[in-house]
Amino acid sequence: MYGAALSFLIAKVCIVVIVVILCRNYNEGMFDIVGMIRTILPSICLIGVGLIFSYTKYETVFNWSNFLYKCGILGGYLVILLIHYKSIIYTIVEQWRNKKQK
Repeated sequence: MYGAALSFLIAKVCIVVIVVILCRNYNEGMFDIVGMIRTILPSICLIGVGLIFSYTKYETVFNWSNFLYKCGILGGYLVILLIHYKSIIYTIVEQWRNKKQK
């Protein structure tokens, strides 16, 4: 199971690298590699932090404290996203309100 997941991840990374390289030949400003990494890396870190107890201590049993820990990680991640994308969210909500009023 872990081998399949790892091979899938490696294949997807290879596909992304190939697509970015090929697209950069035709359109220089299309992909911002640093921006992509800056977006993906915190998500990967929080996934690792959220799953660490599931793979070390509670691998075969259900535990409420582990579940609540994961809910806390998810809530914190959502708060971070809301803070980071606050202006975009406000713009979308305002557009939705304006459409609803018409």
